[in-house]
Amino acid sequence: MRSKESAGLRYFHEVARTGSVTRAGANLFVAASAVSRQIRLLEDELGVQLFTRGSRGMTLTTAGHQVFAFAADAEQRASDLRSELNSDRYAVRGHVNVATVEGLLMRYVPVAIERLARTHADIRLCIRADGSQDVGTAVAEGSAQLGFVFGHPARPDLIALKSLPLPLSVMVRPGCSLATRASCTLR
Repeated sequence: MRSKESAGLRYFHEVARTGSVTRAGANLFVAASAVSRQIRLLEDELGVQLFTRGSRGMTLTTAGHQVFAFAADAEQRASDLRSELNSDRYAVRGHVNVATVEGLLMRYVPVAIERLARTHADIRLCIRADGSQDVGTAVAEGSAQLGFVFGHPARPDLIALKSLPLPLSVMVRPGCSLATRASCTLR
């Protein structure tokens, strides 16, 4: 959806919004000369002057206001179309099996599942607790679509989508010699 015409309209829209070719170029991460050239090409193509150029910047002509309304509508429609086309591509629906280690089941998995349910109301979850190896096997073999484990999977057939820093505490009895230390090193 990024044709020469849509680039010209995008540049035009940004100049109209900012009143400046330089600011439009900066906002679009392109050279001001490229923006200016696209505006001239658009004016030549339409056969009308779209801006009045002055020392205080660029202001829309009557024809420019018409093109601005069209450009805003076209930009919104293109955005809506992209959203509509992509909404089904990544839609999660139906039955999803989740395998997790028990240590994550009480605190972390419920939070993740609550967020998932909030954003994907049309899914049904089935959760089972297993050891790390069994969670990996369930995901690799397809009996679970999601797996939650500690650390990274040491398997070439699995991908860690997200890694989280989890709080870890080392505890000792009050009478232990380590209890009086300010710090300790874990290996």
